[in-house]
Amino acid sequence: MSSFIFKIKSKLQFCIWISSLLFFFLDSKSTTAEIIPDTTLPINSTVRPSGSIRIIEGGTQRGENLFHSFQDFSFSVLTRNRTGNTALFNHDLGVKNIITRVTGSLPSRIDGLIQTRPGSTANLFLINPRGIIFGASAILDIGGSFIATTANSVKFADGIEFGVSNSETSPLLTVSVPVGLQFGNNPGTITQPISDFIPLGLEVSEGKTLALIGGDVSLVNSFLAAPGGRIELGSVTNNSFVSLTKIEQGYALGYADIGSFGDIQLTAGTIVDASDFPRLNRGGAIQIQGRNITLDDSLVFSVTFGSSTGENLVINARESLRLNNSSNIATAAQGAGKAGDILITAQDTVQLGATSFISSQVCPLGGNCETVTGNGGNVTVATRQVLLTDGGGIEVSTFGQGNTGNILVTARESINLIGETPDGNIPSGISAQVDQDAIDNPGNVGNITLETTNLTIQNGAQISNAARYSGKGGNITINAADNILISGASPFATTSPVDIYRSGIFVSAQPGATNNVGSLDINTQLLTVEDGGRITADNFGAGETDIQQLNVGKLVIRDGGEIRTGAFGAGASGTLIVKARDGVEVTGSGRIAESNVASSLSSRTEGDGKAGNLMIDSKSLLIADGGEVAVSSQGNGEVENLEVTARDVKLDQGKITASGGANITFNLRGLLLLRNNSQILTRAGGKIAINSPFIVAFPQENSDITANGEGGKVTINTKGIFGLVVRSREELEQLLGTTDFSQLDPQRLPTNDITAFSQPIPSLNGLFTINSPEVEPSQRLVQLPTDIHLSQQMTISCNPASAVPNSHKIVEAQGWMVDAHGNIVLVAQKTTNHLHPWLPSAACHVHK
Repeated sequence: MSSFIFKIKSKLQFCIWISSLLFFFLDSKSTTAEIIPDTTLPINSTVRPSGSIRIIEGGTQRGENLFHSFQDFSFSVLTRNRTGNTALFNHDLGVKNIITRVTGSLPSRIDGLIQTRPGSTANLFLINPRGIIFGASAILDIGGSFIATTANSVKFADGIEFGVSNSETSPLLTVSVPVGLQFGNNPGTITQPISDFIPLGLEVSEGKTLALIGGDVSLVNSFLAAPGGRIELGSVTNNSFVSLTKIEQGYALGYADIGSFGDIQLTAGTIVDASDFPRLNRGGAIQIQGRNITLDDSLVFSVTFGSSTGENLVINARESLRLNNSSNIATAAQGAGKAGDILITAQDTVQLGATSFISSQVCPLGGNCETVTGNGGNVTVATRQVLLTDGGGIEVSTFGQGNTGNILVTARESINLIGETPDGNIPSGISAQVDQDAIDNPGNVGNITLETTNLTIQNGAQISNAARYSGKGGNITINAADNILISGASPFATTSPVDIYRSGIFVSAQPGATNNVGSLDINTQLLTVEDGGRITADNFGAGETDIQQLNVGKLVIRDGGEIRTGAFGAGASGTLIVKARDGVEVTGSGRIAESNVASSLSSRTEGDGKAGNLMIDSKSLLIADGGEVAVSSQGNGEVENLEVTARDVKLDQGKITASGGANITFNLRGLLLLRNNSQILTRAGGKIAINSPFIVAFPQENSDITANGEGGKVTINTKGIFGLVVRSREELEQLLGTTDFSQLDPQRLPTNDITAFSQPIPSLNGLFTINSPEVEPSQRLVQLPTDIHLSQQMTISCNPASAVPNSHKIVEAQGWMVDAHGNIVLVAQKTTNHLHPWLPSAACHVHK
């Protein structure tokens, strides 16, 4: 958010020194225009020149309302140093509303000072359906609110209208209050075009409303300000009615029942600022309403310097909101008060590119952030699709003691986060964080919630929630009805676990953090993490980590994708729970920084903190082509356990590993299948427990189940084991021809082996147990064919049992055959000659 901070500071500096620069800017020629009254009022308006000042008097007063009517209302600077024309409304101080209409055929050109009588608090309405053009020298000095509009008329509470369509000699005038703006056909535009001059800006008094409401609105290099008040920008089309509601800060505009809107463009450094001063106590409100709303190198913001809650910043786009070239929509707390919330609604698209941001922050302007205790505002975005590219983002952050707000993005169709800035420093994305430049005792981080159908995160883009120092991390909750795709990495990516250049979803506590990591809760039908993309919950600090949970239809991790929970400091990582109704696939590897990176699903520690449990509950689990599922310790920290609950688990050149004394448990309803140099491995005394009806390994493919280390143990509860053999230490030494413990690795044999002993300490043999009502451990090896491949999608299927008794021999499933349909059928040899009345059992087959 450096561009936001820079622009705010630049604006504040601009306000201080702009007046001192005016004499440097020279106009090549003087321009003139006229303020010409018409003769349509009971008491007509008059204009009296006094040097460069046009004093406007007369008009018809009704109660607190003063009505003026002009054929033309335009004026501009007279001299080369921009001094000159002023339009001064000289009126009774009891007047509360000055309603000024323009009945001629020309737009109003305002390029000087509009002023009301000193000491006045009157609101000024300027109505010209033909259009209003503000020059760079346009400036306001009025005591009340300023409403410039291309409406046809102002409506009052008693039903009377004052406008150009009823400009007869004796119009009905009223003492009632204004309640709305009525537009006619083809309302004129409100513009401030490009100029050679630095704009002086339109600024109302503290706590008042500045409103520009017309057809299309286009502001180029403009400056609008309502300190602690309210700014309204609105663009409507034919015959619209915009309501006016009197509030403390002037007027709030309403757009109910309007069918179509015009476009609003803020470009070339335009600034819209409703920030307060400390004596006003709260940041002002901003509302922008249109069809397509575009910010290009522009800033819309409100900073709360006081101790109260800031007003909201609201943008409603009937079609799209687009920000480009470091544009920003922002609120901030710079004192004890809360920043205003940001509410964005666009029926079609919200698009942010080129380091443009929607953000709410605490203490972004620096200074003594130790004293900034106010909280950030919430950011809410509702649209059909969100597109963030080239470093564009949605962010809440804190530099001070205050907490950040929350982020809620609802996109009916899709959220797409793509890429980063060319230098890789700013990823596109959505983030909530304690900023890295924050004080040592910052506030807590809010939550991120995304609701959509499809979520895509590519090429270094990120969703992140990061705690630092004493601040507590927030949670990330994502509900995507169809799918989530996390793909690719930045060209600057590395293989480091702290690499910040991967595409991904991240919750973390950064180094030096003392508080907790937030949680992940991801819900979707298909979750794909590929090509170096990541989902991580990492603790680099000293706190704890919440439970991380993925609830998906199917989970696919491929080509170097990674999902993990990790402890890299003194703090612990949390439990990672994966629930996949249709299956989990962890396959392949990818290339990051010229290195191979295996696809992985893991819980790990590389510090003193404990790694949490990894729990997988799925219809099936496939680990293939170098993919890994692991719980591991590469530091001093302990590791919790890995538990898999599924129908089938299939490894084809895949690994399931546990180190640091962690255990592996399988609770399967069907088949555990090992192919092509696959491994199930624990180290440092970890235990392996396999509860599966069938365990199959194809011969001479070197797939092993290994529980090495002190106290290692393998416990198997099964109906049948096929293709694996239990090896003792002595048997392995004999087969390998060595007693060198570093060489006692069953992977050095071509066979499929089960081992449980300590490699370096011969006296510490592990335990191996098979629990089966029908299978003797000695009948453990069955010769299976070598021409069956995992690509044939082998599954277990069982025909239902019958209630009709049937005589059947008691047999043990110890072999296989291929039936006439090509199915692999488990068969058995006779173990007894006795016949018993049996119910026909469910016939179980392994189908290709």
